[in-house]
Amino acid sequence: SILQDKSGLFWFGTSEGVFCYDGKKLTPFLSNDSIINKSELKLRHIQSIIEDKNGNIWFASWNHEGLCCFDGKNLFSFKQNGDGMVHAILEDKKGHIWFGTRNNGACYFDGDMVICFPDITNFNNTCVYSIAEDNVGNIWFGTEPNGVWSYNPTTSANTVLNNFTNYTVKDGLCNNAVLSVTADKSGKIWIGTRNTGLCNFDGKTFTNFTE
Repeated sequence: SILQDKSGLFWFGTSEGVFCYDGKKLTPFLSNDSIINKSELKLRHIQSIIEDKNGNIWFASWNHEGLCCFDGKNLFSFKQNGDGMVHAILEDKKGHIWFGTRNNGACYFDGDMVICFPDITNFNNTCVYSIAEDNVGNIWFGTEPNGVWSYNPTTSANTVLNNFTNYTVKDGLCNNAVLSVTADKSGKIWIGTRNTGLCNFDGKTFTNFTE
């Protein structure tokens, strides 16, 4: 994974840790002695890196260290239900930090605490590989093996369960193993799957692309 932060510094997430490049020199991030790292995190196998609106750097660790955060001074981590394998991170328009885990679906950090969903069949036990936000604020999750999910955080439904919609091959999705999901400016959702599958969703219909 790669990030260029607001200052221009490049961050590289690798199997052997995180490295920073300032345009002249490449250095291991954890070689900085000023970092307070009480949990002795190694930051290996980093799948995703983002910088939030406040300048915090977030890391998705596939090395059982969970969702890690560097606030400019301290390095710390969160684990959803003890699941330390995190693949995807997203900061939504509200400033919430969403993260997708290997075996426990997704949850978000609201600035004070981690918010998890109640038991949602086929979501809370799935692997979330990717997360996106569309132009109206819906959060999309690419999962394996349960297809793609949409979460509407603004609906007035009585239960959280009614805020979720699941799409699978039965609905026209090209494959239930979704590795990548993103939203374009027109509102279409683009979905990349295993077995070179590519499709988009316009809110009503899936269109599959192949070659």
